[in-house]
This record gives sequence, structure tokens and C-alpha cells, in this order.
Amino acid sequence: MKKAFTLMELIIVMLIGSMVFASILFVFSRGSDNVQRGNFNTIAANQSAWMVTVIRSDITSMKTVAGDVPEALKNTWELKDGSLSSPLAFDVYAEDGSVAKVKYTGLSKEGDSVQMQREYGSRKQVMGGTYMKLLKLEPVEPAEFGGEEEAYRKSFKLTIVMAEEKLARVATWTSYIHTGSKSGALDQYWKD
Repeated sequence: MKKAFTLMELIIVMLIGSMVFASILFVFSRGSDNVQRGNFNTIAANQSAWMVTVIRSDITSMKTVAGDVPEALKNTWELKDGSLSSPLAFDVYAEDGSVAKVKYTGLSKEGDSVQMQREYGSRKQVMGGTYMKLLKLEPVEPAEFGGEEEAYRKSFKLTIVMAEEKLARVATWTSYIHTGSKSGALDQYWKD
């Protein structure tokens, strides 16, 4: 009469149990990776969309002099890991029609991420610090967007690169920003 399990039976049960446990652990770890990846995508997309919206609003409402952009916007402005450009400042038309100054400054952050600070009047906003590795604003030839009839428009290419080293994830957003029509300054809010 048999009253106990043999050593071989116990080893087989432990082997089957460890295989089941390993497969369950694998499924849960993959789910955790997917959550982390989704978290990066969400944060990076929200930060980039916010920065594009704010910069687009400032550029489309900027004050031009004789139809020309301010000197600060005639060259490429770039923020990237460790090297910060000089501040970018120009005048914009406020909602009430008055002229206000907006200023963008790069802030360094621990590691190789960068932040951008926007000053508008007495208000300061810090943007893009979690994953931002590069923000680049460069003038673009208007001929690329419609030829001679669009030559009065000033166009800019905004590139934002977000990266997360642990997940080896990189996301790049590119947006083209066009100034308003060739009529009055307040009409720059509207497109033809």
C-alpha cells in the first residue's frame, strides 16, 4: 500500500508547476512593457502637441515689420542635449490687439533632456522636459508650399524629438507653421 509520493513524482510536479509559473510571469511582464510603452507614447504626444500649439499660435500672431519676420526667426533655433541656443524673442499681437513680447529659453535638465521655457508678459511656462531631446525651429522657403502666389507667407519647420532610453523608443514630430495673409497685422490670425 502506497502512503506517500515518490521523489520522482514530486520532481515532475515541481517541474510542471515552474513551467506554468514562468509562462504566467512572461505574460504579465509583456503586459507591463506594453503599459510603459503606451505611457511614453501618451506623454510624448501630449507634450509635443502642446508645444506645437503654443509655438504655432505665437508665430502666426507675430508682429512683422514691412512683411518680414523678426531677426530672431531668420535663422534656425535649436535646443538639444546639453547645448542650448540663445533665447528666442519676438513681438506678437495679443488678443486685445496690443503688442506683447514672447521669449523662448532653453533650460538644461539632469541627463540629456532639455526643457523650453516660454515667457509671455509676466507668465512663465516650462514645457517638454520629460522626454524631449531636440526642439528645432527653422525657416523654410515659401516656394515649397505653393510657389510665387504664396511667397508673401513666411513658413517654419518645427521638429520635436522625444526619446526614452530604457524602452529604446524615439518619436519625432514635424510640423510646418505658416504666417497669415498679406493684408493687415490682425488678419494674420486667418488663412486665405
